[in-house]
Amino acid sequence: MKNGMPTVSFKKRIPYKPPRNTERKEEMKVWEPRELFLAMEQEPDPVYRMFYIFLYFTGCRRGEGLALQWSDIDLTEKTVRINKSLTVKTEKQYAITLPKSPSSVRTIPMPDFLVEQLTKYKTTANGDYVFGGDRPILTEAVRRHLHSDAKKAGVPEIRIHDLRHSHASLLISHGVPITAISKRLGHSTVQQTLQTYSHMMPTDEIVLMNALNSVHFLRKSVPDLFLIEIRKA
Repeated sequence: MKNGMPTVSFKKRIPYKPPRNTERKEEMKVWEPRELFLAMEQEPDPVYRMFYIFLYFTGCRRGEGLALQWSDIDLTEKTVRINKSLTVKTEKQYAITLPKSPSSVRTIPMPDFLVEQLTKYKTTANGDYVFGGDRPILTEAVRRHLHSDAKKAGVPEIRIHDLRHSHASLLISHGVPITAISKRLGHSTVQQTLQTYSHMMPTDEIVLMNALNSVHFLRKSVPDLFLIEIRKA
């Protein structure tokens, strides 16, 4: 037991490879929804397919998703409760622990189509864990499947964590306030979100002009000043 959470050991069929410490230093890549679905068409296993789609449209971290149990998901209220995470300790040992930080404990609303997909997926699922059944799916297998799917689909290969970045990019591109994005991602501060994704955000000038150009009623209510000058002449 650690922090009140159980430590679980599983037998694995594939060689263990510890997570690379250099992964966060690699260039951030994102998928458009079209690229995600192209890749998912290549994934034959519904567990992995549902896992990738879930991460993409919730912005959860990999460990948060792997630790999810069905009791954490409310399909009626269309929410998922993030209150634990899975980390790899040794080749045969996984630890279910508290999330990364207090702000990581959160309830995330889910879009209707994701709830529909999870509802259908649940009818074929077995066990307590949403993604794996009696035990979570293996972290190395999660990476291997995603890279294989991307290669077959002819889309850029991305890391598992890039699905989280893709979610943030999707929200930013649709004008979602940075405060709402930060809360959804479970960041400790809005500044953390800004530092991570500022390069994805439009400049202040673009935001300003888009706001003015979107005020369509001005085009009807404001007289054509050029025509007024002609009439005076």
